[in-house]
Amino acid sequence: RGARCVYAVEASPMAVYARRLVRENGLESVVTVLHSKVEDIWLPGKVDVIISEWMGTMLLFESMFDSVIFARDKWLKKGGSILPSHATLYVAPCNCDTLWNERVGFWDSKPFGVGMSSLRSFATTAFFNNPVIPPIKVKSDDIFCETRDSESSEASPGFSGQLSLPKGQRNRAYPVLKVNCLSVTQPMIDSFSTQFEATSTRDATFHALAGWFDVHFEIECPKGDRKARKDDAPQTETKGVRLGTGPFDPETHWGNCLLMLNKPLDLRKGDAVHVTFTMKKNPKFPRNYHMTLTVGRFYGGTSKRTTKGNARRNSSVALAVERLCDQKRTEKGEVLEVEKFHRKREVQRKVFKLWE
Repeated sequence: RGARCVYAVEASPMAVYARRLVRENGLESVVTVLHSKVEDIWLPGKVDVIISEWMGTMLLFESMFDSVIFARDKWLKKGGSILPSHATLYVAPCNCDTLWNERVGFWDSKPFGVGMSSLRSFATTAFFNNPVIPPIKVKSDDIFCETRDSESSEASPGFSGQLSLPKGQRNRAYPVLKVNCLSVTQPMIDSFSTQFEATSTRDATFHALAGWFDVHFEIECPKGDRKARKDDAPQTETKGVRLGTGPFDPETHWGNCLLMLNKPLDLRKGDAVHVTFTMKKNPKFPRNYHMTLTVGRFYGGTSKRTTKGNARRNSSVALAVERLCDQKRTEKGEVLEVEKFHRKREVQRKVFKLWE
């Protein structure tokens, strides 16, 4: 069995080679290759399934999912399926001792007896002003915090109805974005923000916020043997597979993304950080996103258990790192808002580009 009719949509010149493969395998009567953007195609009718590999760095970079939403709304039948069916973007505080020592610690080591520490600040900016992107692969041992919603004392739940997470990941990474591909709307992925708390499970240095994603391929299938059932009413069950790209999964070409702090935080076991993460599409360059990361530090527990003495220390070590994935600065109003925040609290600010 197989699909009766397939439309393969490809905007790049690879469409020419796809047609060659279709012809070589004798599938011209089934597969039609359309050399076009999906926004420009015409089909004789709606389809049962849409399949697309749209994921990029931090899940959304390059904004290819926009085209999937367009195709879904225009061409997918009611009750149809999209594969992948779900996607989740995760972040977690990360220890990067090796990377930090290679890129920054070197300048304090007096190579060949030559003092070079005066270049340390420049090197930090040069190496970490932009996100550190694939082929970086974060190890599971580098993720050392437990995460929870900042508004709740309960651990952050997993995606309802999805396949189980890999051993070790649950509660050690926070899902900043959960996408149901059948129902998500464009505004939901154009801009989103979330807050969470992360508590250190050991003494470790917080160098970066690591980011990765997973996708689920879930579909409703007939349950059991229809002939063996007494009831003729259709019965289905959800089956699927999970593709993960994080530290707890086998390595993929997507790798992981690191948002490096200029000033790493040395955490003791039980210390907590409050993280606010915002991701917003750049209206001028819609393939890119603005990302804002704000990190506030707490000693010996979460913000709800902070003492008055610790509260004073928290304000003095509060750290906000704003990162904008673009060549330009943000709109004037956004800059003024950040500068106002600078005067109110001690912060660091960086502007950088997210690229591949």
